[in-house]
Amino acid sequence: MKEKSVRKAALPLYLWLPVSAVCLAAAILLPGAVKAEAAYDYVVTDYEVNGNDRKSDREEIQSVLNLVQGAKRQRTVYFPKGDYYIDRAPLHIYSNTHIIMASGAVIHRMDSMLGREIIHNVDQNGQMDAVGGYNMSHDITLEGGTWDGGNIAKAKESTDVLRFDHAKNIVVKNCTVKNAYACHLIEFVGIKKGRISGCTLKGFRYGSEKNASEAIQLETAWTNRPGNLADRSAAWAKGSVIDGTVCQQVTVKNNTIIDMPCGIGQHHYTGNGKYRNRNITISGNTFACSKKWEKSATAITCGGMEQIVISKNKITGSYRFGIHITEGAGIKVLDNTIRGSSQNGIMVDSGTTDRISGNTITDMKKHGISVVGHAAIDNVTGNHIRKVKHDGFVMSGGKVETLSGNKFSGVKAHAISITGGTVGIGQKKTKGIGKNVIADCQGNGISVSGKAIVSAVFQNKIEQIKNNGISIVDKGTVYWIINNTINNCSQHGIWNGSARKKAKLKGNKGKVS
Repeated sequence: MKEKSVRKAALPLYLWLPVSAVCLAAAILLPGAVKAEAAYDYVVTDYEVNGNDRKSDREEIQSVLNLVQGAKRQRTVYFPKGDYYIDRAPLHIYSNTHIIMASGAVIHRMDSMLGREIIHNVDQNGQMDAVGGYNMSHDITLEGGTWDGGNIAKAKESTDVLRFDHAKNIVVKNCTVKNAYACHLIEFVGIKKGRISGCTLKGFRYGSEKNASEAIQLETAWTNRPGNLADRSAAWAKGSVIDGTVCQQVTVKNNTIIDMPCGIGQHHYTGNGKYRNRNITISGNTFACSKKWEKSATAITCGGMEQIVISKNKITGSYRFGIHITEGAGIKVLDNTIRGSSQNGIMVDSGTTDRISGNTITDMKKHGISVVGHAAIDNVTGNHIRKVKHDGFVMSGGKVETLSGNKFSGVKAHAISITGGTVGIGQKKTKGIGKNVIADCQGNGISVSGKAIVSAVFQNKIEQIKNNGISIVDKGTVYWIINNTINNCSQHGIWNGSARKKAKLKGNKGKVS
């Protein structure tokens, strides 16, 4: 291969002109009218890479990427518009590499490469999956263009499309990534300071086991068999160094995910709190899942993560859950829009969650928000839940300190149903279920039953209820029912029917009997 000189920007005309001519040009041209052509360190078509045929370009492209090996600063590798084909083995990318692809530049995985990633980071010796910690690679960016996983109808082995492992400062932005067989479009394994933004992700085929894989998986380099780290078959991410390196300080923002069985997150986690991803932001992403994807699981899966912000995402379609929280700690679910889930909008079954706040949840086939098991939540506030076929908020176990300021309408069963667990703190009058606005429900406005315990039901506005405004039955305990406004209930305003302890009533208005 004959190496050509590095392409640099052409010198603007004014550098060749006398000062007077430069001044004249500046007087004529609008600000910003003169721009230097972008400079790249390497343009792949200068190195015998052909974007106009269907032959493999793998060796030629790899030769260009090898030029960055050992670089002390980041180097740019540019792909002009064209179609580039990769066979046999993944492209290996070194530290300090910035791949920039033009609009219309596509890298295709060929049939002979199905079962391997298109690209994988390597250490400075060119070795893949050889270094632990965050030390295999650093400062790598993929920008623009399309990464095509190929004809996945012929695939027989699951594999990612893009894979980064044990590294730091990794960015994937403004790319289209498509076509994965029974695996992930983008996988981060043990990445520190990563960012995936502005990407479009689509195209998936289930394997024989019908596993629902995330479009973007944030994985820990750990295993199902910690007693035998040499058993690579049990690794959460096959081929990785198994050392417990987690993803941290990773942002997944403003991406569009179309017809993938899972969107973003992690489903592996430890039960003892070790080796958990932390400081993760999932924000501003758009998820669309059509009705044909009946086996779809969850748009955002938060399994065993800590200090997570899930905010301002738009989730539409037949996902089982819009957002699923399992284990983890310090989780915030803020200002998301969720519509059309086949079960629940938000499902919390364990771990500790700081806030579920400001979310709009509509057209659920079951519940708006469901809390079960050993989940602990500080605040569920300011959510708007409407048009759900079962309960707006349902809780069968766990603890919620405050359930307040939410709006419920068009609920086919109970707006708020507490059948187990605890809401509030002790017998405090200002903790529990308060200041919610409830209208147009087919069941009860607020229902407490089973062995549930609620500190107080206070300052709620309840109207247009087919059954009771507030209902306490079985061995459900509510200590205080105070200052609620209740109107237009077909049955009782308040049914204080606990078999364990009658609530104390004070200052309620409207229909209260």
